[in-house]
Amino acid sequence: MAQANKWIVFRALFVAVYCKAVCCFAFDIFIPGLPQMADNLNATIGELQALITAIALGSALNMLFCGSLSDAYGRKRIFLICMSLMAIASFMCCLDLSLHWIIFWRFIQGIGSGAPFVLAFAIAADVASPQKRPIYMIYLSVSLTFFLTVAPILGGYLTSTFGWNSTFEAVFIMAIVGCALVLFVLPETLKENSRPHWPHILRDYKKMASNPVFFAYGVTPGLFIGAMVGYISVASHYLISGHGFSDVNYGWYQSSFMIIQSVVSLFLGRFIQRVGVNRALEVCVRTASLSGGVYLILLWAFPAAIWVQMGALIAFSCTINLGIVTHIEKGMALYPHAFGTSSALQGALRSATIGCAAGLAGMMTQGKPMINVGLFMALMGLLIGGLHYIILRPTLALRS
Repeated sequence: MAQANKWIVFRALFVAVYCKAVCCFAFDIFIPGLPQMADNLNATIGELQALITAIALGSALNMLFCGSLSDAYGRKRIFLICMSLMAIASFMCCLDLSLHWIIFWRFIQGIGSGAPFVLAFAIAADVASPQKRPIYMIYLSVSLTFFLTVAPILGGYLTSTFGWNSTFEAVFIMAIVGCALVLFVLPETLKENSRPHWPHILRDYKKMASNPVFFAYGVTPGLFIGAMVGYISVASHYLISGHGFSDVNYGWYQSSFMIIQSVVSLFLGRFIQRVGVNRALEVCVRTASLSGGVYLILLWAFPAAIWVQMGALIAFSCTINLGIVTHIEKGMALYPHAFGTSSALQGALRSATIGCAAGLAGMMTQGKPMINVGLFMALMGLLIGGLHYIILRPTLALRS
């Protein structure tokens, strides 16, 4: 019986991780090809930022509903519907369309991709004991980092060999495989007798939406991710056009942050167990806030020394997974009876924040010198610290 349960856990987490990988690839595999897209579509880098904003906002819209729907109707059914939508939108992005239509289908792609980001954590909560839940969430976050690492490397090679369209074609193929895995491999992890009724779900939504602490726990991970996504997407223009990086070299440059982040993340579970979630949360917030400001200073003092500036960026990127895990764990712990709903609403807040951060990066840097990239990173660090010290830290002090 125990062996059978382990097999169910493995199947559930394997499919969840793979489908998250598809969404990660959809999110940033095309970034090394942005300068090529700008030339082919006669668009500016700022206009192409809408490709990131669209998928993030579509994902946020889906997250408002898919978690609650999965609480009511089961994880597998909602997962399959959303992955199918993801596959259809990915196919449409492969066609020879104008930028406006690509942005539209990126938004639809985002609606489909919202489910894996939310339901992966809900599935982990379904199959894991409270003691193992943070460890499983670390695994999910590490997998997120790994695939965000691989995506731009592959995207750089695809772009330089076959053109930027090939990155969207790769995502379509992966999405089709994801649909098959959900249909034939994913078990239903939510028990029938644990599914709430709609009045209870709506009441939970009202409580969560009006709770500023829950809001801060949802937004802060989006600031961590949005800062790095915003930097990576706008830096491609400066480094490829201004510093002579090739598409492939930029893919490796972008991935270097993720590789280091992945290595650090391997030790996060033990670190959280040793110091506790509250202390770990404090460490990542302080490091992110400080490194955002340090990057601005280094960019101002050494504008041509890309590898010197990388020190602050690496420090910031190393906090991302720790920030995600600690904030999600604390946020979901506020409503332990509704993991799907709380994960969904947190995911929606997170994705909306990422989309807004990417859009803000484009607005702050379009047609401006690279120092504005530093101002953007410093602002993200300031927002992370502000939410923590104004809203979250007082509650952590009360509960410790």
